[in-house]
Amino acid sequence: MVSAQTIEKALALHKAGNLQQAELLYCSILEEAPQNHGVLHYTGLLEMHRGNFTKAIEFILKAIDLEQNEAKYYGNLSVAYIQSEKGSEALQAIEAALVLEPENLDFIYNKGAALVKSGQLKQAPVSYTH
Repeated sequence: MVSAQTIEKALALHKAGNLQQAELLYCSILEEAPQNHGVLHYTGLLEMHRGNFTKAIEFILKAIDLEQNEAKYYGNLSVAYIQSEKGSEALQAIEAALVLEPENLDFIYNKGAALVKSGQLKQAPVSYTH
């Protein structure tokens, strides 16, 4: 069983910018608990920090498959899609986040970015000025 301390240590390393060490711990945790949606999500964020958006999307989607009620997973998925120039996918992800947290200003802003990336420029200002 993975301890909360191990996960906290991996997160602390990640937040401190020690991505390689954080990744080693995340991998170790996932070997023992491959269904840990939180660690899958954090691994996706780590890959985003590295600019590996395709890998980030894969990890975050795995997290969402295991836990569909975490708005931040969808929000971060939308960011990865935006960075990957996948506007329509970003828009779907941010819409899912907004269903769970309709007043989240970061999500509202990201919806504007997703609209721009998906070519829906006329709708974007509404999101940016919400």
